[in-house]
Amino acid sequence: MNPKMVLIEKLQANDYNPNKMEKKMFRLLKKSITEDGLTMPIVTFYDADQDKYIIVDGFHRYSVLLKMKIPEVPVSVIDKPLEERMMSTIRHNKAKGTHQLALVKVVFNKLLSKLSMIKIAEGIGAEPEELVIYSKGATITEEF
Repeated sequence: MNPKMVLIEKLQANDYNPNKMEKKMFRLLKKSITEDGLTMPIVTFYDADQDKYIIVDGFHRYSVLLKMKIPEVPVSVIDKPLEERMMSTIRHNKAKGTHQLALVKVVFNKLLSKLSMIKIAEGIGAEPEELVIYSKGATITEEF
């Protein structure tokens, strides 16, 4: 992996990333980076002709850091042909996974035994309707 620090102006978005992020999730990512730091380097390909690091994975992290005016960011550099980088972008996007409601409820209820609903909502970036679902014992199927 061997991450290294690079000036943020040396990074450039690729032109093939199919991943889009809702504003709500972008705000949650910013909160996560603000509170926990950047926990994964941005995966890049170094284009020597442009003297730029082309983002393979981490465009939204890059966007948050850009808004935060962070001058240097950690990157991991891969050296692969374009087709392999495109597949890598999709693979990274798919590998991030999804939350399983039943498991989220278990963790939520453990938190609820220690923290207020408001503190949890702020901490995990939850909307009121999510809190209702997380705090109830029923599944979504049972609720409908």
